[in-house]
Amino acid sequence: MACTCAPRASNPGASTASPPTSATPLPSSPTVTPTASSSVLPLQLGRGPVWLIAASARSSLLRLDRDGTVTKRWFADDRTLVIAAPDASLPVGWTNRVLSLTSLDAIRQALARGVPPDVRSILYDLEAWSFTPIAEQADPLGSIATAARLVHSKGLRFIAAPGVDLMGRLHPGQGPYYRSYVATRFGGVASDSADVFVVQAQTYQNDPTTYGDFVRQVAAQAHAAHPGVLVLAGLSTGPHGQPTTADAMLAAVAATDGAVDGYWLNIPGPGPQCPTCGPPNPGTALEFLRKLRR
Repeated sequence: MACTCAPRASNPGASTASPPTSATPLPSSPTVTPTASSSVLPLQLGRGPVWLIAASARSSLLRLDRDGTVTKRWFADDRTLVIAAPDASLPVGWTNRVLSLTSLDAIRQALARGVPPDVRSILYDLEAWSFTPIAEQADPLGSIATAARLVHSKGLRFIAAPGVDLMGRLHPGQGPYYRSYVATRFGGVASDSADVFVVQAQTYQNDPTTYGDFVRQVAAQAHAAHPGVLVLAGLSTGPHGQPTTADAMLAAVAATDGAVDGYWLNIPGPGPQCPTCGPPNPGTALEFLRKLRR
């Protein structure tokens, strides 16, 4: 999962803008075709955003969305990438299983064991936390390139999801992490070998101006470096361990309209990867999805 409660160097500041009640429609997403450096599995996409969501998050939504109307509207087709363990069952129609791993050794071990046939992608979630070795945190760009080679060698899609908090390792004491991330063009270099690149910007989503500016700049750098890459932005029902609202999430989507191909929707709860997180809040995510418009 994406931890949204790790310490950050600086508060980006609160926005005084009033969030809209719904987001404007997202544009059609492109079709990603294989290149020399990409997976041999093209991601066929139709209209609407690409979603990355954990199977556990989807299950928590369904407990509230009794008839599944909202959940099926957004997550019932090939535009959904579902994070699930190899032995976890997937709902009918979900064909893009993603393994989320936090280290190169974990990727090597998973590939050596062999992944189930419905695993289409491997996500490398490297952050400034105990689950990613210090050596990989110190050289995230080299580690991402290595992970991409490993994953592509097995014909799988590679999803790079580096944490913004890595800037604290690379550029300590140089201001807010998002500024260093943009100034060093980290996203452009990190996305070069990826099929899908995730901007873990959810920490800033309660400030739509900062969130929008950050995501738009990183997405532009990524698309310039690798025109075929899909760029997703992080959203969370508990950004940085703080409360949020459906309208704040809608404002974040509106602030990035046309800049990204979709979103990683997180419904975090307390656990080893986020020990300070509060209880999961699927109700906020469900309200957000009900208000969201294609």
